[in-house]
Amino acid sequence: MNRIKELVAKVNYARERKRLRKIDLDNPEKFLAENVELCKKITDNYYYHRILKKNHSGCAAIERWMFNTKRFTFKEVEIDKPVLLSTRGLPIIFSVWDQLRVRDAINYFKQGEFDQNKADTYNYYVFPLGIVITLQGNHSQYVAKSCNKLDQIEIRGVIDISEALKHDFLHNFKNFNRFPQKISRKYLHKLLKNGYYLLKSDHQKIFPPEILKAIDEEKNEFEHTLSTLGDI
Repeated sequence: MNRIKELVAKVNYARERKRLRKIDLDNPEKFLAENVELCKKITDNYYYHRILKKNHSGCAAIERWMFNTKRFTFKEVEIDKPVLLSTRGLPIIFSVWDQLRVRDAINYFKQGEFDQNKADTYNYYVFPLGIVITLQGNHSQYVAKSCNKLDQIEIRGVIDISEALKHDFLHNFKNFNRFPQKISRKYLHKLLKNGYYLLKSDHQKIFPPEILKAIDEEKNEFEHTLSTLGDI
């Protein structure tokens, strides 16, 4: 049985190597461009089910699906000093869920500009998908972006799901929780597939340096903790 598993693993690995040779990893920007459209579709579909159809039970929170894996623990990295990223060309999923809050935000922005400093927002950058998911201040940021008043978005943490993606090269994503909405599931699977390719690309070329620095610092701290425990 173990021999069969080894042979299957070798065949799958060879297939993946062949597939990667056909992918243009030197042009990772195209994956991010695809992710912009995918995130917009996910937000629209989420808005449709949660607000227009009022199907709250059938549409679990985006972050609950994205941030939890069945076999691998994601890394949650808190950033000491919030990072401001330009929203131009940045894939963002807005988890809007209340129509009244959307209306209130629209009325508010008719009277003035969106103030990032005064807004009660909390957003995560998901690595290596290169996307942002809003966890707090969803409606105000959603409306601000829709009205072209959200030039920058504040990032307070990083969710690193790279370990799960590394072990999911067949792109069946069995390591991730199953998202209930079929339409969003299709888009989310495509996001994960693009994230896998971005993971294989040049990180310095595509990801914000502040995000990479936060991940490296967390990794170094983790390794230091392991070495310290080993000396005990």
